Amino acid sequence: MSAQPELTRQQLDPVGTLDGRPLIIGFSVLALGYALFTTVRSLDHIANPLLAALAISALAFACAIALIETSPQRAPFTSGAHLSVHLLALTAAGLSHASQAGSNDFIQDDWAAISLGILLFALGPYRPVDELAALGTTSAILIGFLTVTRLPELSDALPPITYLLASMLGLLALTYASAAYNGWMLRALERWRNWNVNTSDLRIDAVAGGISRAVHRDRVSILEGEVLPFFHDLLERADVTEADRARAGAISTAIRTVMVAEADRSWLDELMGTFGRTRTITLDDSRGLASAMESNQRTALRALLVALHDEEHLVSGELRIGSDADTRVNSVAMRVTLTEQAARAALRPYFAVMRIVFPDFRVKPSRSALIIRFSYGHR
Repeated sequence: MSAQPELTRQQLDPVGTLDGRPLIIGFSVLALGYALFTTVRSLDHIANPLLAALAISALAFACAIALIETSPQRAPFTSGAHLSVHLLALTAAGLSHASQAGSNDFIQDDWAAISLGILLFALGPYRPVDELAALGTTSAILIGFLTVTRLPELSDALPPITYLLASMLGLLALTYASAAYNGWMLRALERWRNWNVNTSDLRIDAVAGGISRAVHRDRVSILEGEVLPFFHDLLERADVTEADRARAGAISTAIRTVMVAEADRSWLDELMGTFGRTRTITLDDSRGLASAMESNQRTALRALLVALHDEEHLVSGELRIGSDADTRVNSVAMRVTLTEQAARAALRPYFAVMRIVFPDFRVKPSRSALIIRFSYGHR
């Protein structure tokens, strides 16, 4: 089976997460802007401008990683990328503390914890709640440790615990706010998904009888069109000839062929059968391997194929499904010929969802075509 998806909003609702893309851009700009504003405002507290510049640079790299790795083209956002954001932000905190050594009696100008907290709030939809809380708490403790190392140089007008709490509480508050909000959203998504599954089951039960009747009518129509006229002719003549035997065999073979073909048709065959002939998408799945896909994978691929079929700029496409005996993985290769860049841009939301349900999804663009590859099944 494919890898179990992580319990994140991006995994459960990849399309909905796309709508939040402007938020992470805005929060990243806010985190970096807050650091720049605080640094400029407190220039008289900076003993080493070079270290202060390096601190801003480290935070800028953390923001860049957050922006790049949460892009739909690189979904899903991984734990490694999340950890990199924390490590760079902690590096920025250390450099910022060092840049103010011996020149700042208070810590009101330390921006690293707040900037990291803003980033964590933005990254909430992309990582599990427990990971958000764990890394956020760990980072807050490490920033608190940096504050402890500076206690001898801080003013004694306030108790040491005050400085320690002031350095940590902003990050902790934003961390747990992000975890709480996204935890609530995840529970809401799971409730909706469970309701949808239950509703689908009821709908299936409601239409099952109708489907059975429709199938029965199809079989009866076959009998009425071929078998019953043949039997009627035999009854009228009251004798059986070699020609009758040959005709009976031909009818039997034809009916059996149709029924076997219908039984072997996969969901992908059914989908291809609904497409028109104006734009061609050719399917090559003689072994019926498409049936091994999971339901979320089928849904994502179906949406992509429908979008490809409906796209005006689609010239042609081919879909080949094969298997790798060594890894027991079924692989899919698609070649889609597109004539305009705008058509490719229109497919990006579909690619984002495909990257979630097929972890090794890859798109290789060329001058006039897209080569799409992904796999599924046992590893």
